[in-house]
Amino acid sequence: MAEENRQDGLRRRQLEIEEAKKLDVLNAVFVLYLLNTRYGSHYVEDGLGYIEIQHELGSTFSSREIETAKHKADDVIEYASNLVWRSWDGPHLQELRAKFSEYSDNNLSAAIGHAYWLNR
Repeated sequence: MAEENRQDGLRRRQLEIEEAKKLDVLNAVFVLYLLNTRYGSHYVEDGLGYIEIQHELGSTFSSREIETAKHKADDVIEYASNLVWRSWDGPHLQELRAKFSEYSDNNLSAAIGHAYWLNR
């Protein structure tokens, strides 16, 4: 059963990586950065290791673009966490969208979900 769960996790992870490769640099890096932030320790426990964002996206985007996008992803996650910390309920998606309009609603919603998880 443990091996089956590991294989399912590996398939889901690979699917997320492939989907991220179809996105612009900010959204692609955000997807992989959030996966590492939220599930990275599980990947390490399963022997997979963290997703190497530069390796996965380096053929499409420059190192500089990827590093800049990582910092911006961290800003989105931190801002979302602060929103949720201040008020459990609220127009969080609208506030994030106003501040980080270059990100997809899917990624902004994921940031909010992660913020709730962090602040539970």
